[in-house]
Amino acid sequence: MKLRRILPSLLINMLVSHMHVLAQSANDRVLVPSNSSWSLAAFEGNVESIAGRKVVFLDFEFNTSPQDMAQLGTTIGGFVNANRLVVCAISLGAVNLDDTDIALFPDEVRADEVAGAFDTPRFYLDITQLDRLQDPLTQRITTAQDAGCQAIMPLLLDCSQASCVNSTDADELAQQQMDYNMFVISTAQNNGVSVGLYDVLSSANSLPDVYDFAYSQQCNNPDGFDDCLALSLFITMDKAVFVLGDALQSDDICTQSENLTFGAKVTDDANNIIDCNAPEDTLPATATVGASSTDPVSGDTVDGGGFDWCGNTLGAVLVFLVVLLLSGCATGIVLCMKARNRRILKQKQEMEKMFYGVDSRNASISSGIGANSARSSNRSSLPMSPAQRGVLHETRGATGNV
Repeated sequence: MKLRRILPSLLINMLVSHMHVLAQSANDRVLVPSNSSWSLAAFEGNVESIAGRKVVFLDFEFNTSPQDMAQLGTTIGGFVNANRLVVCAISLGAVNLDDTDIALFPDEVRADEVAGAFDTPRFYLDITQLDRLQDPLTQRITTAQDAGCQAIMPLLLDCSQASCVNSTDADELAQQQMDYNMFVISTAQNNGVSVGLYDVLSSANSLPDVYDFAYSQQCNNPDGFDDCLALSLFITMDKAVFVLGDALQSDDICTQSENLTFGAKVTDDANNIIDCNAPEDTLPATATVGASSTDPVSGDTVDGGGFDWCGNTLGAVLVFLVVLLLSGCATGIVLCMKARNRRILKQKQEMEKMFYGVDSRNASISSGIGANSARSSNRSSLPMSPAQRGVLHETRGATGNV
């Protein structure tokens, strides 16, 4: 195909492709819908059916063998293929000494030991050394994403509240915790992974706009429902909230769940899970939302998930003008090429008439043989000088005729 025929479409396709790259400058992540049906399929010792439930919560641990990790990836893939949205709870605020990636977290970046009864010692990560922890934390997020996790719920992001490092300035430590949490959230979201708040209700008041959803077990206060009010900002912003309470407050939580449209479950005295929300007959398709595009360190907005060229009025006008300009340039190039070809053809015809006495403009297809015979006769009867032969050869070469 000749260049003049494909040039306009080629230029336009290049423009459209470039616009697509700009619009997709940040990875999309799954949208965790509000008032979702959900299952504690394998989370914190709970085992629950996923039948009729859209969001599935799983423990994702780093002290498993490669074979177990591969099996977990297969399980997650099966859930995703069954139209489930998989949330993986991963530790990004602490490490176990038997974690397979413990070498990434040497003693220098570990803080105090996490209180509680664990099979192996567990230590907070030193939030004051974020610069040294960025790469290991990013690697953990990537590992979960590669296994198929569509959303993560970072655990133990409460180092400052637990006074895990020595500090004489509580406000400075709180700010360092905020910077640490923002790095985790932004890194995950900018790589296409949604992020949920887990039980750090102090962050519920300060970071509701950056988290994608919230999960809490701290609302199970027998004296009232006050702790859950910190999650009201998520509900106001139409973000998903999941609450697990105990039997003492089952009526309160289920009533609030219905009134405030959030997902709730309670555990009875035998530790059985009672769902306040009925399973869904038909699960909705998994939707996506543009990435937050925030700087992982500063938390500043970078590009807002890409400029919507076609959804923005000014952008649409600019796109139209650019396409019009490129189309005009392409048309001009084609016209110039056609004019050049006509000029060369005219020169060729004039040269043939001068040398052979044949005007090819008046020669028809049916008389082509006769014209060729006359041209052959003229070649033998009208010898050309070397200069004439050079001009004729150059002219024919320019038109592709030898």
